[in-house]
Amino acid sequence: MPVVTISIKQLSHLLKKEYPMETIVESLEQLGCDVEDTVEINLYSCPVCSGLNDKLSTEEGARRCTFCGHEQETDFEKYASDGVVRLDLLANRPDLFNVTGLSRALKGYLGLEEGMPGFNCGKSDVLVNVDPSVLDIRPYIVCAVINLPPVDQTVLRELMKMQENLHWGVGRDRKLASIGIYDMSTLTLPITYKSVSPTNFKFHALGVPQREMTPQEILKEHPKGTAYAHLLETFDHYPLLMDSKGLTLSMPPIINSEETKVRVGSSRLFVDVTGIGEQAVTDALNILCCSVVELGGTVETVEIRFPD
Repeated sequence: MPVVTISIKQLSHLLKKEYPMETIVESLEQLGCDVEDTVEINLYSCPVCSGLNDKLSTEEGARRCTFCGHEQETDFEKYASDGVVRLDLLANRPDLFNVTGLSRALKGYLGLEEGMPGFNCGKSDVLVNVDPSVLDIRPYIVCAVINLPPVDQTVLRELMKMQENLHWGVGRDRKLASIGIYDMSTLTLPITYKSVSPTNFKFHALGVPQREMTPQEILKEHPKGTAYAHLLETFDHYPLLMDSKGLTLSMPPIINSEETKVRVGSSRLFVDVTGIGEQAVTDALNILCCSVVELGGTVETVEIRFPD
């Protein structure tokens, strides 16, 4: 069962009140969370995707990025240290997979807020066209637009952690659902969800800015490709999200593109969730959007046109 680290400092900030560590741990356990321990960690910034990788303060520095797969022989640059509580993720409570979900539950348990939280959506001008060629691979897709204050390293880390935790808990390790998050400023509308040949198309996969790769090469050579190749191995064409100028957003459920990645300073984001389970893709998007609102963001709907 995966273990997630929750920043005590960030949790206190969202609760708008500091509690003794004993109170936080006891409250989390009463909510059904399996608390492993509280520890000090060091955060290391990936030089390729800027993702913050955590290591126990007693461990060696990070040399492989858990988000994009970049690996090097020397330690990544240390970004900061933090005190965290470590929890075993519970697959039946995906709303508690991140610091915002935990703070939402704790506000009720500790009597800081009462009643159901409300979440409002605006309407964007974003259109996604679904091509018939993906319907036999990953037929379900849901999307949203997210507006945030300019993203810093801490928020970028939260987005990446949410993405990976939901991949496990809701997406069943990306099989039922997988999430892509992109910088909207890099995209030209509308967006198309289609399929491509394994060998007749190339793009820059996240973590490999220096080389364009075919989908087949990604599945054989990219760290994320080799890890999840089994999800596409029975197909002779692979799903792809592309903008109107031919820029690739991602090859779900494997990897995003380098050009469209969220960076420090990004403020308007496009999110897609694709998969083979209709409920799973909807749940993943809803949980992600609710969490983003509590980070100070707003959410907009997206129009999706299917072949029928």
